[in-house]
Amino acid sequence: MTTYESEETAREFLARLPPVAADAVRADRTRKRCRAALARQRRGRKRLRTEAARAATVLRPVAVGVFCVFCLVYVGALLVTAVLLESPSG
Repeated sequence: MTTYESEETAREFLARLPPVAADAVRADRTRKRCRAALARQRRGRKRLRTEAARAATVLRPVAVGVFCVFCLVYVGALLVTAVLLESPSG
């Protein structure tokens, strides 16, 4: 069998196949599933955004507070060191 003969056989086989028709019910069902999945994704993203915003409103003041405490401890340690170095008993 040559390549030409195999192509002819394939063409004959394809010619005997019934034409493909769109299945409206299946297409509608697929569209509904896709739209539902997209809606779930949107709700999930919106929920994540609101949770992130809530976390940011809590974490920002906490971070500023921790930074301020660190600065106070650092400045206090500097003052104690300066006083100890300047004291005559040191």
